[in-house]
Amino acid sequence: MIKKNLFNIDYLVFSSHKTATQSLVATFTNNNLRATHGHVLRHLDFKKGDFDAYVKEYSVKNNNRLNIVTVFREPVERCISSFFQSYGSDFIDFGHVSGIEETVLYNYNFNQLKELFLMEISGKKLRGYDESVDILFNELEINWREEIVNSQQYFKIIEKPCFKIYFIKFDRLINAFDETVSQLINRNEILSIQGNISKKKWYNDIYLNFKEKIRISPEIIDNIYEDKRSLINFFYPNEFDRLKNTIKELYQ
Repeated sequence: MIKKNLFNIDYLVFSSHKTATQSLVATFTNNNLRATHGHVLRHLDFKKGDFDAYVKEYSVKNNNRLNIVTVFREPVERCISSFFQSYGSDFIDFGHVSGIEETVLYNYNFNQLKELFLMEISGKKLRGYDESVDILFNELEINWREEIVNSQQYFKIIEKPCFKIYFIKFDRLINAFDETVSQLINRNEILSIQGNISKKKWYNDIYLNFKEKIRISPEIIDNIYEDKRSLINFFYPNEFDRLKNTIKELYQ
């Protein structure tokens, strides 16, 4: 059974790990809009196949379409950010360790962190490796190549009778957060809140040092990009090779 509170929202932010989901929800809430977020189906207490039934029931109960927001971030950068969030904050928040001194980030040196990270991304075992956009496309049976996509200045939109999905590029969102949200909710002025940012975390220095020193093989980057090829082509048409080569240069 679908939770009742999911029918009492204006926006569902269903977006991958480390794509500003908490900032979006906090900003919606700060502007008197009801919102919640999830990265995967279980965060909404859904099982496979529930999403389609949910948007249809939402539309009937509210006599309106559900607004869904999803953000796509360059996959290698997102993997690094997810790795640090998982081992630096989430393990504490979820009770796997009792404090900072017990975390992997606190106890491992750079080489140990590098080995763990490369093992997890090459094996696709990293928490948050999968993309929420893929889940949306699969659950709602969307083939974006066959859809009418309305491209706005800050995002793309696909509209159906029961839902409206806003597709946002992470780099665009971060560089123009207020402008993006303002256009999304159709308001000239907003009160924004940006949270869960790495530079405010206790592990920020470790994170920056890791990003500066880590080297990732071309083969691993190639495999990640092949996994995400369809989504990259959707969000960044004709830029697949440029994006991949930029990341290769950055981490070699």
